[in-house]
Amino acid sequence: MRRPNFILATLPPLAHIAIMLESHPYSFNVMTDPLRDSRYRWMVCEGNQIHMRSPCSYAARSEAEKEAAKAVSRRVEHWRNGG
Repeated sequence: MRRPNFILATLPPLAHIAIMLESHPYSFNVMTDPLRDSRYRWMVCEGNQIHMRSPCSYAARSEAEKEAAKAVSRRVEHWRNGG
């Protein structure tokens, strides 16, 4: 039996009205302080390049992570504003 050969209709592309969200290239890393094992430091990186390091060490890892996240968000704002 012969099957009909249909060309499927496609919808025309919709106008692009959504704002494109670009993912930022920054991440942070928290590690123990090399001079004091019981304290933590962070650094903000873009790939393998280090952009910022913590100015001080923190007693708790969670505290260092919180401060690193703040530093990343400031860096992302700067990046999004073209700066």
